Amino acid sequence: MKTNKLLPLLLLLALTVGATAQEKSDKTIYIKGEKFTYPLVEKWITEYKKENPKADIRIIGKADASKTPDVNILARKPADNEIDKDQQLTYVGRYALLPVSNKNNPLLSEIKKNGISKKELKLLVFNGDPFDEEQPKSKIKSRINIYTRETQASTAVTLAKHFGFNPSDIKGKKVTGDDNYLISAIKKDTIGITFNNIGSIFDLQTRKVKEDLALIPLDLKTEVKDQIFSSSLDQAIALLEKSNVETIPVEKIGFVVSKNESNNPDVTGFLSWILKKGQEYNHELGFLNLTGDDLVEQQNQLHEKLLTLK
Repeated sequence: MKTNKLLPLLLLLALTVGATAQEKSDKTIYIKGEKFTYPLVEKWITEYKKENPKADIRIIGKADASKTPDVNILARKPADNEIDKDQQLTYVGRYALLPVSNKNNPLLSEIKKNGISKKELKLLVFNGDPFDEEQPKSKIKSRINIYTRETQASTAVTLAKHFGFNPSDIKGKKVTGDDNYLISAIKKDTIGITFNNIGSIFDLQTRKVKEDLALIPLDLKTEVKDQIFSSSLDQAIALLEKSNVETIPVEKIGFVVSKNESNNPDVTGFLSWILKKGQEYNHELGFLNLTGDDLVEQQNQLHEKLLTLK
């Protein structure tokens, strides 16, 4: 008799859980963050929905401007205490920053043979101590224009931190908007130089450096220089995935899930798919895959999360 009394309760519980799951499945997941990552994120969403047609995942655009993001894209190292303990940070890929200029820059022929050293690069791009009389002087500083994003932009933060500076130390003209505006700026300035994500420097169709642009040669080992500056996107990616190049910043891309959605199995399921299947689209859009160790670590964290949600 006791068992019979429990049956209606268990049935009600099952129906409630089912209804909750259906409610979750019908919820739109909104994503927002660094715009230079959007082409890759859009590709992930498209491919994921082919396997999960009921999924409703969107990047917040003008039509959804009033929406609060469930997932924020972080393309720099998080500051201390930036990620709340109730939030979920999952790394999903990486990007690299290369120095690039107008292809008609007269300095290219001058520096082509040896390339710019790390020391010279720091002198060109960053403000040093103006009272340091022993600070070396750059021979070409007065013959270039540096373009950079505003100090809070992820690419500016990544560039500065890689060389041991603060974003406010970057010289040059600040360009507002997304990173593509940096490309537009140097296309109009024959002595313009900037650092940008390789996916913005290369044409994703031809896999060659975009028209009117040229990579700035760096002082590297011959085999490294030849592979990175061969004008082939895929060769550059292959080298940067297997080697750490001192003068080329590489940073992770993370998805920060809001505390309200950190227990949403639909969100966690999407992230799990990115790590298992989505990585195959990174190169196509000019991004690097996670390292093997990072990939395993992120997959394990999500696997544990999914187990707790079942």
